[in-house]
Amino acid sequence: LDFSEQAIKKCKEKKLKARVGDFLKNKKKYNSILCLDVIEHVKEDSKFIQHIHKCLEKNGKLFVLVPSGKMMNDDEGYGHYRRYSKEDIIKKIKKENFKIKHVEMFGYPFLYYLRIIMNYLTSGKKIEKEEKEEKTKKSSYESLFDQSFLSKIANFLNTSKIVLRILLLQDFFVNQNRGLAVIVIARKI
Repeated sequence: LDFSEQAIKKCKEKKLKARVGDFLKNKKKYNSILCLDVIEHVKEDSKFIQHIHKCLEKNGKLFVLVPSGKMMNDDEGYGHYRRYSKEDIIKKIKKENFKIKHVEMFGYPFLYYLRIIMNYLTSGKKIEKEEKEEKTKKSSYESLFDQSFLSKIANFLNTSKIVLRILLLQDFFVNQNRGLAVIVIARKI
């Protein structure tokens, strides 16, 4: 479920069951809900997490991935309202009656530093003035940062076995407070 028609089109191209809609109007119940790079795009994130709680069955599971670290130029381009520290997202999810089952940082050191370099190299580029909702709808398809030279290198590496070897390094850092993102698995209580 997404309000971006472009995102739904991509899902359907991949033969996934998807539809355009506003999750805050959802009345269905689910055993599990995945929010992968979603909550940072929502203006009222606490209200959104409350609604997730309502939409989960008893003991339902929530899987969250949110960006971590300092806000930079790419966040503006992607339509992010915020980034989260590990402590911030845990506190926010717990507050809405979830029990945290697992937390880890993701993307350190390779992706973490790649983001810093990409932001530095694109710091002089002009970012379109649009509403965050419009940026969010396009963020996975038309971002200034996804068009960059470094992004093309990252995409090439992602299709090769090299990236698997590099990403194995991050296993040494999952319990740290540094990373590109925070992964949280929680259960409704």
